Amino acid sequence: MNSVTIVGLVGADPQQRQARNNGSKFTVLSVATQRSWKNAEDEWVSKVEWHRVVVIWNLPGMQYPFAAGQLLT
Repeated sequence: MNSVTIVGLVGADPQQRQARNNGSKFTVLSVATQRSWKNAEDEWVSKVEWHRVVVIWNLPGMQYPFAAGQLLT
């Protein structure tokens, strides 16, 4: 299994969905990350990147603890 750690801010409120084939539940959310650096002219530059995250919940009745604007660590 592959895994990635993303630290950023949650975009819109997450959407809980259910798979058509087996009925398993998952949550889709967008997370914004930002990086900053100094360019050749010694000025700060920032770039925001958006990531689409799918969280698969394995425990019955578990709720997703994410809300728009929340820091995801």
